Amino acid sequence: MKTKAITVIVTAILAFAYWSCSGTKSNPSDYSDVLIIATGANGEDVPDNTLSAFANSIGIGSDMLSFKVYFTHDDVPIIAANPYFDIVGSKNNRAHLSELGYHAIRQAHPLKLSHGFSVFKNTIPYPSISDLVRLDSIYYQRYPKSIGNKVVYQIGIMANSKGVHSYREHLMDVHIFVKNLLSQLPAERLVIYSDDPILLRHIHRHYPEMPLGLETQHVHEDHHWKTVGFKPDIYRIKLKNIDDGKLESLNKSGFRVFIEEISTPAEMRKAASYGADGVCTKFPSDAVIIFGDEVNNPFTPGK
Repeated sequence: MKTKAITVIVTAILAFAYWSCSGTKSNPSDYSDVLIIATGANGEDVPDNTLSAFANSIGIGSDMLSFKVYFTHDDVPIIAANPYFDIVGSKNNRAHLSELGYHAIRQAHPLKLSHGFSVFKNTIPYPSISDLVRLDSIYYQRYPKSIGNKVVYQIGIMANSKGVHSYREHLMDVHIFVKNLLSQLPAERLVIYSDDPILLRHIHRHYPEMPLGLETQHVHEDHHWKTVGFKPDIYRIKLKNIDDGKLESLNKSGFRVFIEEISTPAEMRKAASYGADGVCTKFPSDAVIIFGDEVNNPFTPGK
């Protein structure tokens, strides 16, 4: 991967997931039967030991690692935010952490986390892509057979004044990046999300085995994937732009649907009643909730 002209922006979102129980969609209001994965971020600094935090999370058995990766020609990198977690094992076993000090993660039991962590305010350059791929490889080696252990990437190309030529250059960077990922992990352990259908089409053309998800704002925007000739695995859409009829139509078209911008338990129940496969919710914190039997669902959108 080129490094001279490119700043790779990685928002270090460490996603902890704990399987509650298998459950079914028959009782979506029973929150002990859903999977919650925190994906929010808060603040303007990145801890000085981000990489060791990811490594430690592997050590205590986190079910998912999640990163945002953007490709840009900007000279000044944007510093990532302190992660913000809500870890839920069941309705009766919850731990809430804000601006977590990562050095203590290695001592933490997944469902017995305390509030006594210190906060780091030092800023450092982002972990390199090679560092992240190396961690992904370690993660896979530690959990080679567990379908639940996923590595999730949300990828984008940041707009700049260089226009189309710059975009095409970055498509090649994305190509190289995905190739490097697949050299370390099998496709079924990876997920890539984007709101850019052209970028997704590029990945699908070269790596059809890679699970992909399209983030979109309105149902009518399904013309994106029809136009580019590629149908991604997941459709992610806002609650205000969906209803049970539209969602049923999307399901019949072969989409798995996640509904985002859920802020209350009532909205969560509404999304579940529509038949959504999962939601991206701000209740109780920024999180992804996967309903029913979808505990092995790898499609975990970042925020």
